[in-house]
Amino acid sequence: MRRPVKYLVPAGLLAVAALVMVPFAQAENQPAPPRFDLVSPLSAYLGFGYHTDQEDALYEAEESARQEMIADCMAKAGFDFWPKSDEEDLRNVKFLESLESDEQRRYNLAFSGRESTSSGRTAEEMRKVDLDGSGLLEYDERDRLGCLGAAAGALPGVFHVRSVLAAEYEKMDDSIDASAEVADARANWMTCMGDFGYSQKTPAAVSEAVSEGLAAGKISEADLETYEPCNQLVREGYAAGRADAERKFFAEHEETIKKLAVPASAK
Repeated sequence: MRRPVKYLVPAGLLAVAALVMVPFAQAENQPAPPRFDLVSPLSAYLGFGYHTDQEDALYEAEESARQEMIADCMAKAGFDFWPKSDEEDLRNVKFLESLESDEQRRYNLAFSGRESTSSGRTAEEMRKVDLDGSGLLEYDERDRLGCLGAAAGALPGVFHVRSVLAAEYEKMDDSIDASAEVADARANWMTCMGDFGYSQKTPAAVSEAVSEGLAAGKISEADLETYEPCNQLVREGYAAGRADAERKFFAEHEETIKKLAVPASAK
């Protein structure tokens, strides 16, 4: 099952951190220090990656309920449908393949409101009908597509707000790498690494020097630990840039978020 990731590490910072053997993907998911400039208003809601355990549990329960809704709906249309237990569960695929072409067409219309389950769809239709069962569905109130659409409309899910604001969220996410906070973090990282004798002119060059030193045995794992204060500057700079971007995102889309998102305290 697919879930939206909280965010991707900006390419520039990844180049700085990854080659210095920093577990950046892990570090960015650790709780941020209790500083105001690192607090995002999105952390008050589920669906934005700040409460992954709660989100995963709620998502699983919602997906199970949606599958049961689809099964009931398909039964009323005269078809067998097995609630999907996992991605390897192919009973519905095999059942569909066992039908004659006319019955396949009727099955598809009942399931998704379209004659085909995959081919011939526009990009807009593919956004509205998520056939892999991820739950990332976007439905127009006037456009309920078959049993799948009815189930998604009845129970949009914990990640529905991210789906509705997908384009806007992606734009916000992409902006972080160009933020002043991230630029300062890169500069501070370079200064900090300079204190350890790295005089290269770019973050990539410093990272390459560290990697080469490791490969040649000139730098040890213990040496990497001494670079950790420098790496923490990167983490904090990125966290500050993200928090600032998310505060602006929230201010712009507050009404939609409050309407569609599940408060973290509610689950």
